[in-house]
Amino acid sequence: MPNPYAAAKKNINKPVVNTVEVVPGRKHVEPPASSTPTPTKQAPVTLTIPVGTISEVTTWVAGDKERAQAALAAEKKGANRKTLLTTLEGIVRDS
Repeated sequence: MPNPYAAAKKNINKPVVNTVEVVPGRKHVEPPASSTPTPTKQAPVTLTIPVGTISEVTTWVAGDKERAQAALAAEKKGANRKTLLTTLEGIVRDS
């Protein structure tokens, strides 16, 4: 049986590519210096959602909103168990 959580992992951590348009005959101009520093991007976090019983998934979530959201998305694409969906939605809503 295929892993129901594999679909949730497909597009995670794809690299972001910055592009620059080059126009012939134009000089490159640096943008004005800003007094506020540019925020740095944090590396994306990869969560490995357990495939198993409702108890195993809720133990892994342990009340964490981010984990609950990830497990909820995976569950909707996978087994779609009503009891687990209700539990995860409650954690997301109440956190």
